Amino acid sequence: MIHRDNGVFFDVGAHIGYWSYVAVSWGMRVAAFETNAAVASVITKTKKRQGLPITVYPTGDNLDAFIEETGLVPDFIKIDVDGNEARVICGARHTLQDYGPGVVVEVRGETMGLLSELEELGYREVTRFGEDSVCVFLEKS
Repeated sequence: MIHRDNGVFFDVGAHIGYWSYVAVSWGMRVAAFETNAAVASVITKTKKRQGLPITVYPTGDNLDAFIEETGLVPDFIKIDVDGNEARVICGARHTLQDYGPGVVVEVRGETMGLLSELEELGYREVTRFGEDSVCVFLEKS
């Protein structure tokens, strides 16, 4: 379940921030993680111009350490990092186990095994969209 108003959204692989902007429209605070500095600058410029509650960070590889440092705990995490989703999930194991945020992850044929890993952490698939690259929505059971 997404806690929209006053919730916290982690956009891992934010790109230009589409999901970040959707989360802000729901009343959520956003931590956007984007490794490409030029692309991240688009989010930074938009958030400044619009006064949006988005903070941009250069990497989302270790969300467990990020939460320990900042105290910011996500209600929902979007992960779309072009084949590096396993690395992000590995760096978020404690977050996923301890806090149980909702998750949407993009998977392809070679990364479908991630769904089994998430099931082992107590997640169940709610729905999925797409054909080649599939967005799978999961919640903690």
